[in-house]
Amino acid sequence: MPVRLTLISAFAFALLCLCAGQASAQSKGWYWRLDTGYSFASDANLKDKNPGNPVGGNYICGGALALGACGNPPGELNDIGEAWIAGVGVGYRFSPRLRADVTASYRSGFKLDAVDAAPSTYSADITSYNVMVNGYVDFPLQRTKTVVPYVGAGVGYARNKIDDISNPNLPPIPPGTSTLPGGTKSGLAWQVSFGVGIQLAPKVMLDLGYRYLDSGKIETSAGNVTGFFAQPYDGATGNLRAHELQVGVRF
Repeated sequence: MPVRLTLISAFAFALLCLCAGQASAQSKGWYWRLDTGYSFASDANLKDKNPGNPVGGNYICGGALALGACGNPPGELNDIGEAWIAGVGVGYRFSPRLRADVTASYRSGFKLDAVDAAPSTYSADITSYNVMVNGYVDFPLQRTKTVVPYVGAGVGYARNKIDDISNPNLPPIPPGTSTLPGGTKSGLAWQVSFGVGIQLAPKVMLDLGYRYLDSGKIETSAGNVTGFFAQPYDGATGNLRAHELQVGVRF
């Protein structure tokens, strides 16, 4: 986490330095955008959906393992790492200060890699895509014609997929691997952002930005755990939230 915060702080400082200049207005009209970047996930808070059910609900341990069941309190899994971002979009500039766009983006590389209190390890790949409607306020100022700071916000739809979760058993439990069913969850997503546009050509802008994204829920389906711990399972639920650094081109 300190490394992530350092990267975000350094990136934000660089944006503020770029914003020291001032920029001219852009004309009205349509634009396209292509984006890439890196997403740093916050704690996922992945928990059993029904921890009060000793058979089928109580699987992610928050206390010591006892007589085949997790102790209290209920446990959670947090570390899902980072992901690469790829995105496209189309937008319209209404005035020198106001523009909006619709974007579609895909995130690949998130990976659940966490240990509960039993201890027992959990591993699964996570992918996500979303479609967002975004609005921005640009700040076209006076002294330079090449740098335009902005702030923005967006709302839309996200679809998050977690693959089957691998759970290798640790000593003193006999060796073997259990597999929890994965799942897909769709729902509301939102984001806030700030950044700068740097003019490369009359109709080409380099976009450097930071955003906080809440991509909604991660959920596994109810089903049967296979392997050493073969039993019914009610599933797990968590969150996909991330700090993101973005670089793109508007044209």
